Amino acid sequence: MKNKHSINSTSIAGGEGKTEINFLDYIKRIYTSRENNHSIHIAKNTHGGDTISVAIKVMNLFQGREFDAILLFIDNDRAKSYTCDGLIKNAKKRCPKPIQVKIPKLFRCIRSYPCTEGFLLKISGASCPGTSPNCKSQFKMKFGKDADAFTQRDYEKHFPKALLDDKRGEIPELDKLIRYFEIATK
Repeated sequence: MKNKHSINSTSIAGGEGKTEINFLDYIKRIYTSRENNHSIHIAKNTHGGDTISVAIKVMNLFQGREFDAILLFIDNDRAKSYTCDGLIKNAKKRCPKPIQVKIPKLFRCIRSYPCTEGFLLKISGASCPGTSPNCKSQFKMKFGKDADAFTQRDYEKHFPKALLDDKRGEIPELDKLIRYFEIATK
């Protein structure tokens, strides 16, 4: 009989900054089950830099370990010129030391358009004013604070699971993000 608390598979998810990491934590909390044998780690130490730097940081945080799945949640304004495979190739080239992480078959890059604040505005039903600075300003006006100051309670209030479930049919990137956490834990 298998130990109820043994871990059979492990995934990681990371983002460019505090906003992305907090949102990933929220999605993980509401869409993953504690009843399975899978662990998802949110890479918390990836702040700053461009998308390639974030990919390098995520992979370096977990040197020498194998993962069943890796997700990068990135802003499109910084990553539009990269495919997911291209991002990994460029990260490996730019890294000052060899990256010792085996890249799993399930490696996903999910882009927010044009940034996470714009992505969240779209989920909330508000218009996204096109550029990242405008989205950040609109976000602060709508919610009364910057996205990187959002807490789990703020997400629960403004982005309840019922809203996310409804909007995932309209927003493909949201559906992909949620499916990553659902699939990774089944």
